[in-house]
Amino acid sequence: MAALVLFVLGLVVGFLNITTKETEKFLIAAIALIVLGVASVQTLTILGTAVGDALNAILSLIAFVEASALVVAAKAVIEMER
Repeated sequence: MAALVLFVLGLVVGFLNITTKETEKFLIAAIALIVLGVASVQTLTILGTAVGDALNAILSLIAFVEASALVVAAKAVIEMER
């Protein structure tokens, strides 16, 4: 449920707070965060379930970044079409 709320908030941030000037830097940072988050979850899940479960809870924040990155990327594609 928390991930869904964060996803919706990420959509709002993507629509309202990221300007065209900030698009490139934001998308690069989002890609880095998402890749590091996925790698960390996979690594710590292998090491132990308790640590992996704790990290999964913390990294559910990635849903926020993914949603806002989705919106910003879509806006960038639309802008390139113009």
